[in-house]
Amino acid sequence: MLNRRGKLRVCRDCKEPITTENTNPSNIRKNNNLCRKCQAKREKDFRRTHPDYDTVWHRKARKGSTYQDRCEARRNKRRIIVMKHYSNGTNKCAGCGIEDIVVLTIDHINGGGTQHRKKIHQDMYNWLIKNNFPEGYQVLCWNCQYRKKIKNREMIKGWRPSA
Repeated sequence: MLNRRGKLRVCRDCKEPITTENTNPSNIRKNNNLCRKCQAKREKDFRRTHPDYDTVWHRKARKGSTYQDRCEARRNKRRIIVMKHYSNGTNKCAGCGIEDIVVLTIDHINGGGTQHRKKIHQDMYNWLIKNNFPEGYQVLCWNCQYRKKIKNREMIKGWRPSA
């Protein structure tokens, strides 16, 4: 296999010519220049010298990173603030009165929510707080919002609900 300069690629460790059969495709893309045997040997040596690396990494992947947890907690706080404001402190759906915060959403009263979300390019709750809770929004549950969407024909272009 030739490199970009037209020279034959050889393994950095054992100096054997590199072919598509004796290397990983990811090594070719990364221009790593290691055959499979030498790559496996390096990984084995790394694991021997860093015995807790895999367990620490897998533990982080299982639990989720603390940064993601902080972001999610921050977004949930903003969501609750917005829901309380637009439901006058009750956290209830304006349509049916359901109080389950998990199913409550912010609805654009006059429609056009998709275009608005595309225009602002950020989290809706953050935008509402930064703009001092503008008028034209209400709290609806998913069912009431969908019902409103069908009633006002705000569906995707060409889509028709079944009779």
